[in-house]
Amino acid sequence: IGRYGLYYKFYKNTNITSIDLSSLQSVDFYGMYCAFYGSTNITGNIDLSSLQSVGGYGLNCAFRECTKIVDVNLSSLQTVGVQGLYGAFTSCGGLTNIDLSSLQSVGDNGLARSFEGCINLVDVNLSSLTEIHRYGFASCFCGCGGLTNVNLGSVRSVGAGGMNGMFVGCFNATSIN
Repeated sequence: IGRYGLYYKFYKNTNITSIDLSSLQSVDFYGMYCAFYGSTNITGNIDLSSLQSVGGYGLNCAFRECTKIVDVNLSSLQTVGVQGLYGAFTSCGGLTNIDLSSLQSVGDNGLARSFEGCINLVDVNLSSLTEIHRYGFASCFCGCGGLTNVNLGSVRSVGAGGMNGMFVGCFNATSIN
């Protein structure tokens, strides 16, 4: 999706119940900025399994407050630019699983607040992660009270504030590697 492609396109559209993004390979600058924000009738799984890169602000708040999303597959995603996934799934209370197993590098504020308030999120796979830039994961899982397992892979570099408040309110976390 190119620059500004779906910018606020379906903002708070309650008629949408499902989306097929399975063939999407990249999202450019502001490509899906707030695209489905508040579209509360989107249900089930979001298949972004072909997505490999997200540019600056690409998925910023894209699915925020889509409370019926259960699973997000981002298994091919390797790089996230500046604020690429900032707040992307904030307050998605139905979300239980997120696969980011290929993610290697996160830009400044790349995943900041991405899953904040996802109270039913249980498992997160970040097994390939090696580099977190400034505030890359700031408050990323804040308020995810159901979170029990996070695999942080082999992080070698963390910029200033890269993990600030990352697990605030994750009272049930038992395994963070």
